[in-house]
Amino acid sequence: MRVLISVALMGVCACGGKAGEVADTSSQATVPGATVTSTTSIPTTTTSVEGVEASCVLQDDNNLRFDCIVSLSEPGGLELTAYDEEGWARTFESASSTEHAVTLWGLLKQTKYGWRAVVDGAEVASGSVTTKNTPAELREVNFSVEGEDTSTDGFLIPVNCPGDNFLVIVNPDGDVLWYEPLEGSIEVMQWTDDETFLMLADRAQVWEVNPAGDELFRVSRGSDFELPVHHDAFKRNGYVYALNGDSFENDEGEEFVLDGFYVFDEAGALLAEWSLTDHLDGIELTGEGSGMGGFWGHVFPGALDFSHANGIYVDEEGDIYISFRWFDGVYRVEGDPTAPDFGEVRWRLFGSNDMGVDGDFTIATDVGGEANLDGQHHPGLTAEGSLTVYDNRRSPDRTRTVRMELDEEAGVATIVETHELPKTCDVQGGYYVLPDGGALATCPGDMEFYTFAADEPDSHRYKMEVECPDSGRTSPMARVIPMEL
Repeated sequence: MRVLISVALMGVCACGGKAGEVADTSSQATVPGATVTSTTSIPTTTTSVEGVEASCVLQDDNNLRFDCIVSLSEPGGLELTAYDEEGWARTFESASSTEHAVTLWGLLKQTKYGWRAVVDGAEVASGSVTTKNTPAELREVNFSVEGEDTSTDGFLIPVNCPGDNFLVIVNPDGDVLWYEPLEGSIEVMQWTDDETFLMLADRAQVWEVNPAGDELFRVSRGSDFELPVHHDAFKRNGYVYALNGDSFENDEGEEFVLDGFYVFDEAGALLAEWSLTDHLDGIELTGEGSGMGGFWGHVFPGALDFSHANGIYVDEEGDIYISFRWFDGVYRVEGDPTAPDFGEVRWRLFGSNDMGVDGDFTIATDVGGEANLDGQHHPGLTAEGSLTVYDNRRSPDRTRTVRMELDEEAGVATIVETHELPKTCDVQGGYYVLPDGGALATCPGDMEFYTFAADEPDSHRYKMEVECPDSGRTSPMARVIPMEL
């Protein structure tokens, strides 16, 4: 599958770099990817036609990425293809220009690759590169696999081990294809529509990087916003959304934490904010609810975690879907900060009656099991418009994925597909529909995830477990994202 990357224009770099030792590729896994070509011998030197200067150089701080510069005498569109001797190839594209800067990524460690530059259908340069080993700290992390999954090219995983934090992509065999060292523990990340990585960490940072490792966006608590951010962030339509929390008192002087969200533009300016306190609509601030607790004890001592927002999703029209754990429910909210009705609640779906109010839907099921939700996370929409959630539930019930079809006019939410994990996973979690119609579900506390065939509701076909050295970790592996490279 072809990766399309928008690249910045820059001058020619006449640089050199040392290649790592070439590993024996005969027994290595091949990288999943785009067009498969016939076995091709890899050149030993860089060559180019007259009027073209080209080079691909290993990044100084990353052993699996190469920065390539192609300079042309006349403007032209560039296709830069990386390939190996086993027939794998991936093509990166750059729009018409005289100066092209493209980063090759998604490559196996200690492997030699050829590259060729094609401009308007004609090959103008070629050469070879060799990846080095991954960092020693990352090599100590084990990605153990049970079963087989061919539905996707790889998995985006937050690795939060004591002293070392990485965002990584691994293929289904557990081989690292891409990594980015991080300063803090990632709470959550998103692979955006712009083919970038958006991350939230330490309840204080939201930032975005591209696959080349370039930082594109960052906002920080204290300088760009006031309240702690937590659990989830999402980018769509040029806006970045992040969940936040703040403390409030009821009439009896009891303190509660309720959630909301910030909206930033791509330059990091705070455009709008929303608070649940303005939209309780019959929900009373009391200590009685689905399972309220002390999540915020170190930030708001003595305050009760009242709503526990834990997931945010933005659809193409700009509407926001927020999961509230202790409400066992999801709100749909107008999220376009330029809209006159920004922040208006479109509907509320409650999976229980613990909050003492009725939602806008009755939940039914076409597939058996409970017609409810219990402490869910990670709302989303399928391409067809179905609502998806990761339904954590409580022991002895097993965690499950839930896909439901919404009939807003009739006020009915019908569960049409579920997949049960082999255990209860009560901390965070994520659910994605795979390209073949199956499901990917993460069990964060145990740092493992599962994939299911579409027609297998309670038996997984594949499992990967992430193991830190000495069985340590700094925070749960909130969710794993399938990647089509």
